[in-house]
Amino acid sequence: MVSVVVLNVGTWIPTDADMEILSLNDELGRDRVAKWVAALKKDDARPLQYEDKLGIGDMEVADKDLVIALLWQYAGIVEKKPGCPPLAKVNVKHHINTGNTAPIMQRRRRHAVSENLLIDKELDDMLSNQVI
Repeated sequence: MVSVVVLNVGTWIPTDADMEILSLNDELGRDRVAKWVAALKKDDARPLQYEDKLGIGDMEVADKDLVIALLWQYAGIVEKKPGCPPLAKVNVKHHINTGNTAPIMQRRRRHAVSENLLIDKELDDMLSNQVI
């Protein structure tokens, strides 16, 4: 018997309802995924820089090889740049709609003044590597 938790207006409420595990219809079966990854093959696919350090988790060798083959096809997305978090090449624009109200002025940062140089250096590194 498994207890399920339901989100209700920002509050987690435990329930007494049992959870039923549904079986998959083999949409994500290894053979189908392997065929899909093979169809993705790009001519410029290359091994990942940090392939030996990937933290994929515990899985069978065939499954791990399949995940790595998939990552090769999207190496530009998952490649780590030195000193920065991995770059996500997703075209997303961020906008906070304040309506007719002006944004509220707050302190520049919530850090000690002594940390400002380090923060500025990290920001400059991320800007130069096009992370942000």
